[in-house]
Amino acid sequence: MSKNPQTEATFEELPPEPVTTVFYSHRVLAEKLERGEFDRLKANLREFVLRHKDEIVQTVNELPEVVDRRVRIVETIGTLIEESKSVSPATEMADQINEINKEIWYQGEKGQTDRARISEEWTRRYAAQWRNARLQELLYLVEAMADELIEIVEKK
Repeated sequence: MSKNPQTEATFEELPPEPVTTVFYSHRVLAEKLERGEFDRLKANLREFVLRHKDEIVQTVNELPEVVDRRVRIVETIGTLIEESKSVSPATEMADQINEINKEIWYQGEKGQTDRARISEEWTRRYAAQWRNARLQELLYLVEAMADELIEIVEKK
């Protein structure tokens, strides 16, 4: 497969994406939740809490009882997510691939056809921001689903 010199030149001309942090307002996250955009992510979060239930309980039991147990559970779940940076690597990889495929389509509409190069460019430019946004969504859901997640952890 030969490389298209025009494609190569076009990608080289693109300036690097500035390092930024995605920030969703509480309102935007609440609207996404209301529209059902987080339904699959909510299911992944429930499964994550079930998989890590023993670890969560052990950590909560080791924390000083100065703070209410329910608060300790929610904070422990949030910390565990921050440390692991994922609740479902397979789902999140599929979501990123979906975003890359959208970019391939957009670039194809502009005449860019080097799929591998477009994928690499998307990863270089947007993967870290995408991960940051997903983490923010997950942490929002931990708070929004607190009662349900506490029930999962406390269920015998």
